[in-house]
Amino acid sequence: MRGGIRQRRYWVVATAVYVVMLAVIGFGRWRHDSWHIGAELYVADAIYILLALFDIVLPLRELRRISRRIDEEAGNSAKTYLRCMKVGSILLYAFVLFAQLFLFSTPVICTIGPLTLLAFTYFIVCFVALGYNMGQVADIIEDEEREEVGGNGEEEEEELDESIAQALERWKAEGGMRDSNASMVSLARRIGVERHDLTAYLWRQHGCTFRIWLSNLRMEEAKRMILEHEEYSNEVIAMECGFTSASQLYRVFKAATGSTPREWREKHRRTKR
Repeated sequence: MRGGIRQRRYWVVATAVYVVMLAVIGFGRWRHDSWHIGAELYVADAIYILLALFDIVLPLRELRRISRRIDEEAGNSAKTYLRCMKVGSILLYAFVLFAQLFLFSTPVICTIGPLTLLAFTYFIVCFVALGYNMGQVADIIEDEEREEVGGNGEEEEEELDESIAQALERWKAEGGMRDSNASMVSLARRIGVERHDLTAYLWRQHGCTFRIWLSNLRMEEAKRMILEHEEYSNEVIAMECGFTSASQLYRVFKAATGSTPREWREKHRRTKR
């Protein structure tokens, strides 16, 4: 449970440094018998900067790690929301890093204060938008990473691959791809395998991540429906294939084929003739 260990280490180190900073301030107060503590103020300020850097670097590293997991294991891309959250985080961290200037300049407070409120608002809006539009994110973040002890033998891998392939065929036959909130975690739970086993299977058999595999699966189903059901609108096809909206279907289809769904249908007709 590496995520829990990382959090505990983070809080232990951050708390210890904060206590040292308070001790320096307390020593200065005792030594000068006043809140004008002289050199101790600069020492405490230096410790604060070190603590701020620590509080910036570790969360950014964790955000990168979570971003990779979401990009690999979510059924739909979250890059836009993650990029916005990263910008919001950087704005907040910039405020934390320069907050000590408030001690030396009142005009700085008047200038940075409103910008800080905007940064908080931007970050909160991005965070809410990510959760609202990506329901599977919670499962991915909450799913604890497991240590893989050893590896499977070749025969065990073949048996496991066959078992997973059969389970995925049943999942596809049941219309599992229609769930726009499908993720690596939810799929692994549904077919009864470990997440890391499913990840390894997709790399061995398809050479790609879960999101790319699912996107390709949905694309093939969308192509089939476009040809076989001309009466279906893009909204119906998007819903039946697991896309979040017709606009997402349009965007993904355009990126994959260079054509809109309608243009692709017409090209396919001309080719068959």
